[in-house]
Amino acid sequence: MFSSIEKFFDSLTTSKAIGILVIVGIIVYLNALFNNFAWDDIAYIVENVQLHNFNILQSFQINLFNNSGQYRPLSVIYFSILYTSDTTFFYHLIQLALHITNTIFVFIFFRKYLKSGLALLLSLIFLIHPVQVESVSYISAAGGVLSFFFGMLGILILSKKHIKSSEIFLIALLFLLSLLSKESGLLLGIVAIIFVYLFNKNYLSKTLISYASSLVIYLVIRFGLAGVYFESRPLIPIDRLDLVHRLFNIPEIWNYYFKALIFPINLSIYQQWLITSINLRQFYIPLFIMIIFLVTTFVVFLKFFRNKEDEKPFLFFFVWAILGFGFYSQIFPLDMTVADRWMYAPLVGVLGLIGVILKRVVSNKNISLPVVLSCIFIIILLSSRTIVRNLDWYDSITLFSHDIKYQTNFLMENDYAQYLLRVKNYKEAIIHEKKSIALFSYEQNLLGLGNLYELSGNNIEATRYYELAIKSNSYIPWKYKHIVFTYIRLSKMLLKQGKPEESLKVAKQGLEDYTDPQYTQSLWLLVALSQSKLNDYSGAIISLQNIQNINSNKLLVELYNKLNNKEQIELDNYLKLIP
Repeated sequence: MFSSIEKFFDSLTTSKAIGILVIVGIIVYLNALFNNFAWDDIAYIVENVQLHNFNILQSFQINLFNNSGQYRPLSVIYFSILYTSDTTFFYHLIQLALHITNTIFVFIFFRKYLKSGLALLLSLIFLIHPVQVESVSYISAAGGVLSFFFGMLGILILSKKHIKSSEIFLIALLFLLSLLSKESGLLLGIVAIIFVYLFNKNYLSKTLISYASSLVIYLVIRFGLAGVYFESRPLIPIDRLDLVHRLFNIPEIWNYYFKALIFPINLSIYQQWLITSINLRQFYIPLFIMIIFLVTTFVVFLKFFRNKEDEKPFLFFFVWAILGFGFYSQIFPLDMTVADRWMYAPLVGVLGLIGVILKRVVSNKNISLPVVLSCIFIIILLSSRTIVRNLDWYDSITLFSHDIKYQTNFLMENDYAQYLLRVKNYKEAIIHEKKSIALFSYEQNLLGLGNLYELSGNNIEATRYYELAIKSNSYIPWKYKHIVFTYIRLSKMLLKQGKPEESLKVAKQGLEDYTDPQYTQSLWLLVALSQSKLNDYSGAIISLQNIQNINSNKLLVELYNKLNNKEQIELDNYLKLIP
């Protein structure tokens, strides 16, 4: 058996390797193909009306994907083309196909510096490692996979000995497409330049010019045409820290990724933890592990690679790994503290570094087989964990009910409560919304709890939390003081409780905050109903006339006629028009 395994790896061709990668990829991620939309898929795809109508110009303007510091118009185009209502199979299929293609790119690249067998084994780890589940099974994470596709293809072209002028333009285009898919394209661009510096210096100036040109075009499109700038996100815990306190988190962030890569057991989404002070467990021990890793790598380099054949590959993959970890170390605050999907590109650097070291270790034929068998065993273990992790992503309820056991924070508890609301599990939703408020109180979770109490029929508690919501900070950097539904639901609840004066006051506050007709229709109706209860019929008629297309709604026409005749109004008939 041993001789047949050795023979297989010795005779491994590119076509055989690609076949193995495709088959293993399909087997490991097969159960993910039947998962539903989960987590942000609901907001970004299912409920994102702009996405449902393909519009290239709109894709480059401010929208849900292009705001709050992020700019991903190519991801908008990608999702718009794929939009198939509630059919998720094709989303998952295309995303898996992209991931397998990226893995093939990684194999081809590894093979330039490693033996085919070792390149295949490391590529398989890239393919099936459990940290990749978030990039492959999470539909909204497709932008990262797409960005890697363009960026890695550009690096492959740059790895050719002779590069045509037309290919330089193609590389520039690929870099631009990578940037427009997700900001992580910048990391791949830097990696590409370092690669050219180390391996293909003859093309360094052309590469720098082409990449700089693409970056300028990206910045002009983003800032000049679309007007999407970098913004603070005060709701995100890591964004509320200054740079010095964010630096306290770096050792534990690196420690998290080390553990996730080596022991991917308790994986979880939505990680918002913070290290706000220097202590032994969360700072000094992780810092010591970081130092050990860096020192060991440096010693290995000096002892085995300095001025030798694999010196440049070792340096290149080491720098790729360090840049990858550094890119997500919160020097510039991101929307979470850590995320598994952020390891997609850095994982190539880590695996490449391991591969270069193993290349020297397995150069002795006598120990190559045990290494190969060990790698195969590791791949089987990782594949099994990935198959299980895919099941967690079946839908939002399944995902949150599993991951909240390992990671909890006010944002996660709030989102879980809202997903429970969708399936009308109000009792459990209230429990988690209360947990969210206990961890960190802000307008959205207070509004959410008020809404849950209203749906449960507890109007007194609903009103209390709506009132707390309108007094609280939303922590969302927009031009409005409050969420429009805070005004609407509090005004509506006060009106139902026979408090038209208070209801009128809240609705008018909402109209001072919002002027866009898409937000003001319900507020004007609440003003009109409140005024009618205060016997101000003429004022109610004027307010009602601010509602667009009033004549197309029979109930509103009926209300207008009753107000005109100064008749008493049955509130319940008209309050049902208000969301």
